[in-house]
Amino acid sequence: MLALRIKFIAGRYHATPWNKQVNEGAVDWPPSPWRFLRTLIAIWYQNEQERITREELAALLDKLSALPHYLLPPATIAHTRHFMPIGEIKNDKESTALILDTFAAVSESAPLVMFWDERVELSTREMRVLELLLGGIRYFGRSESWAEAGIFEPTEFGRIVSDDSYSRAYPTEEIPEDGKHEFVKLLACMNGEKYAAWKAKKADAFGGAKLPENTFEALQVQTNDMKNAGWDKPPGSEWVRYARKKDALNILPEPAHRTVGKRPTIARFAVASAVRPNLKHALSLAERVHKSLVKWSDGEKVFSGCDDEGKPLENHQHAYVLCESSGEQPSLRKTVTHITVYAPEGFNEKAENTLRGIKKVWGYGGHDVQLLLLGIGNEEAFADVSFFKKSLRWKSLTPFVPTRHLKSTRAGKPKLDAENSLQIGSPKHDLLRLLGLNGLVPVSVKCEPLGTSNRALLSFTVGRRSGGGRRCGNTGYSCLLEFSELVGGPIAVGYGSHFSLGLFVPADDG
Repeated sequence: MLALRIKFIAGRYHATPWNKQVNEGAVDWPPSPWRFLRTLIAIWYQNEQERITREELAALLDKLSALPHYLLPPATIAHTRHFMPIGEIKNDKESTALILDTFAAVSESAPLVMFWDERVELSTREMRVLELLLGGIRYFGRSESWAEAGIFEPTEFGRIVSDDSYSRAYPTEEIPEDGKHEFVKLLACMNGEKYAAWKAKKADAFGGAKLPENTFEALQVQTNDMKNAGWDKPPGSEWVRYARKKDALNILPEPAHRTVGKRPTIARFAVASAVRPNLKHALSLAERVHKSLVKWSDGEKVFSGCDDEGKPLENHQHAYVLCESSGEQPSLRKTVTHITVYAPEGFNEKAENTLRGIKKVWGYGGHDVQLLLLGIGNEEAFADVSFFKKSLRWKSLTPFVPTRHLKSTRAGKPKLDAENSLQIGSPKHDLLRLLGLNGLVPVSVKCEPLGTSNRALLSFTVGRRSGGGRRCGNTGYSCLLEFSELVGGPIAVGYGSHFSLGLFVPADDG
């Protein structure tokens, strides 16, 4: 069985159904099969023409034109309203039109699932082609719908199937008689055989031109050309009735969990940009976010890290700005998809308002980095974020930069720590010391220079452009920690740890 996942990383899916207007407040949910196939073609044109031939793409799309089934995550209808200038001047004022932007609000951690039964079988090469195309998806629907897609492993798919929060949508002509389902029309694509039979029955004209030779060509017909020719829908398409639960778009997402009387400690943002920052520049990006938070909060100490007299706070209770990549890119190409601001002491009302107000930070090369707030709450609300999970083994996501120098006697002999026989000030010794300050005592520690085992960390920026911080040279290390019992995160230690350096993630997450 072939199963695909589409994760909406900003928690929003913007897509207007065929033959609907934006202001009608309708959402194409589940996404029509026609939309999905057109997305794959767009990715091919943008990125993959050198690695995927036209014939390979056409063959894949013909197989995927079989009607998929869907597993829908909990979602609700939401909208924004804004006034758009229309270029007319009345009474010395520019006229505007009210635009209703409707979308489906979904959880960033609950992907939409498309799957086909055993009748759709892909070869090894076709699976690779599909994997390449899915890896190129940056949005699905309109460009506001930031998305990531991939192929489900059988175990992952089984977990979703058994999740009671999901509901199923499937093609059918008979709706269940339980009173809980409804029909929804989706635009689908005919397969090659069906299209050939349909084409043979039609006049050999399409607005003065010939009909597309096959469904692959039909999927590429431009909307303006189709409407100018007087067609109400693209050639090669057909309406298909799907059954879905009536409440598929009526379930309100749970608010971020807060413990009564306890300040929120976590704010999580999705990241978007014309060119999204590479994870190797996490330190620089975190610095820019930090500067914005300090500026717009008027120096609130949870962001500045200093007290009212300008002295650094102790015990690292102020905010950490943690960059994360949750994409499927190869290690050397990982980009920052999310930013989590974490403060153990919590955010007061002023700090929380600042977090809600920050929308973007400047980016190198003229590409501003957009920040979309996904939620503010406590650890319970973000338990599925890698930083806050529990694990026996933790590995470096970003380089660990020691804060102390090697200690030696006047004779040049290393000074050893009597407790563990490590040279005082060595990277491993400093890492153990810093972990101990946080109450963490690993049973095993590996600490290697960048590039020894993890080339992805080799080109990381390990020096701040401004500000202080104690560090030992410009060398970073890749580390692996193992504990005797489950340990919860976040774990971030060493130089620049409040700016995404020295950050660890569970080693079992891949």
